[in-house]
Amino acid sequence: MATRPFLIYGAGGHAREVLGLARVSLNMEPAVLLDDFNPCRTVSNIEVITYADALTRFAGADILIAVGDTPARKRLYLRAVSDGFTPLTLRAPGVWISSNASVGRGSQIFFGTAISENVVIGENVIINFHCSLSHDVTIGDHCTLAPRVTCAGNVAIESGATIGVGATIINGSAQKPLKIGKNAFIGAGSLVIADVAAETVVAGVPARPLKSRA
Repeated sequence: MATRPFLIYGAGGHAREVLGLARVSLNMEPAVLLDDFNPCRTVSNIEVITYADALTRFAGADILIAVGDTPARKRLYLRAVSDGFTPLTLRAPGVWISSNASVGRGSQIFFGTAISENVVIGENVIINFHCSLSHDVTIGDHCTLAPRVTCAGNVAIESGATIGVGATIINGSAQKPLKIGKNAFIGAGSLVIADVAAETVVAGVPARPLKSRA
C-alpha cells in the first residue's frame, strides 16, 4: 500500500480506470493527475497538472503510468523513473496469482484476471479486465494485454507487444514456446496459432500478418 502521496500520469479513459483500481487497491486518492496537453482542470474531482509542475511539487513521489498506448506508456515510464519517481504496482482485489508467478514494478492487473504457474510479468505491463494467463508464460516490459485476452501455456511475449481485446494465443511447448515478437500488435479477436515476428501487425482467425510497424 502506498504510504506517501502518489501521482497518476494520465487523465483520459485508462487513467480513470487506474484511478478506480488505485482507490480499491491502495485505499488512497492520488495527489494529482498529470496531463501535458490539457492541464488546469479537474477529473473525478482531482486536480490535473503538467509533468513539469509535478517535478517541482512532488519530486520523488510514487507514480502510476496510466496511458493505454503502449509506446507512449513506455516513454513516460522511463522518463518518470529517470527523474526519480517510484512506480507503483497495482493488483485488483480478487485477482488470482499463483504463488510462483512474479509481477514487475509499475504493472497493473485488473479485475477478473487469473495468472497461473511460473508466469513472469515484466515492468510497466497492463493486464486488463478478465485476462487469463496459463502456465509458463513470460511477458516482457511495457506490454499491453487488452480485456479478455486468453493466453495458453508456454508462450513468450516480448517487450512492447500489444494484444488486442479478446485475442487468443494458443500454447507452445516447453521446448519451443510460441513467441510474440518485440513491439508486435495482435488485432482484437485474433487467434494466434504461430509465432509473430517483431514489429508486425497481425489479425484474423487464424491471425495473419498485415503490415510491419518498423
